[in-house]
Amino acid sequence: MSFEDQEKCRCYGSQAVMCVEAVVSRKDYPTVNLEVAPRQGNEMLWDQKIVLQMSSQELPLLAATLLGYRAACEFKRKEKGINIARQKENLFVRASEGRILALPITPGDVFKFNSIVLNQLMKSSPCNDRLMLVALKGMASFA
Repeated sequence: MSFEDQEKCRCYGSQAVMCVEAVVSRKDYPTVNLEVAPRQGNEMLWDQKIVLQMSSQELPLLAATLLGYRAACEFKRKEKGINIARQKENLFVRASEGRILALPITPGDVFKFNSIVLNQLMKSSPCNDRLMLVALKGMASFA
């Protein structure tokens, strides 16, 4: 699959934009990159983006949050991080790396976002889709 063919979803807020992209890690497992960039009017400043690639341990936590099995998840690296929290009418994403970028994610975009995440999980799991959902629900109670 070429770079242009990778599955992705873009979500737009008034001050920031997020891209969720299906990728394969250097360790050769299917995962996603979360990219959050500032927005100025109609211009997306992708050259200033904050990028986190989900580890094999983080991807299920992300999926469980998107499915509503967890209220929130946070992923940290040395000097940056992304927090995703469920709110009454949407998800709220907050990314930081010396500055804070934040945006709400609408239910329709949450569906697209979660479809990409679940598809990547399915590629590396022996589970069928029903068993995957049960496994995620069970795992979410620990984290």
